[in-house]
Amino acid sequence: MRGKGAWETRDTAIRKGFEELGAKRIHHGNELRVRLKLLADRGFCAGQAVGWLTQQNRDGRASTFVFSSNADGQAGGHPALRLNKLKSLDEGALLTVVVVVDQRTTRVSSFSIGIQGKGRTTQVPWYARVDFTEAPAGKGPCGHPLLHCHVGQNPDATEEPEIRVPHAWMKPAEVLDWLLATVDSSLEP
Repeated sequence: MRGKGAWETRDTAIRKGFEELGAKRIHHGNELRVRLKLLADRGFCAGQAVGWLTQQNRDGRASTFVFSSNADGQAGGHPALRLNKLKSLDEGALLTVVVVVDQRTTRVSSFSIGIQGKGRTTQVPWYARVDFTEAPAGKGPCGHPLLHCHVGQNPDATEEPEIRVPHAWMKPAEVLDWLLATVDSSLEP
């Protein structure tokens, strides 16, 4: 019998972070809105961005934080926020946010936060998206890590291999901070 491998250790750390986060009452929508206000105040997005992040109730038990259809962008048929003045991406890059939380406990059930656009100097398409799924998918922690990042040129690609890079545990607002810092170092928290 073999010992616990590196992938299992990472998976355990993510589960532990998820459980610890579930024990705290965190207002994820407020944390995200604080980041959006900072972006708007610095001219990276429209001033209405904070109001476009809505809380939609699902089945009386879960709430989803997502941009409303009034948002100024669309990414893959989903409402998105247009970003400007980023060092690495051209004007009109798109930010998508979907965070599902338990209404009673504020525990995160899942989230998907991504940025896509074209390189400012290369004009090559680029995207990064961090996904968290509460339940494992695929075979083993390498098959589909609970918390992982997709990086590439086409966010809608379905060809194999679909790249999923395991990601260290972060709250949704921290993921937003991390993604923004990857495309503009002046946005590092």
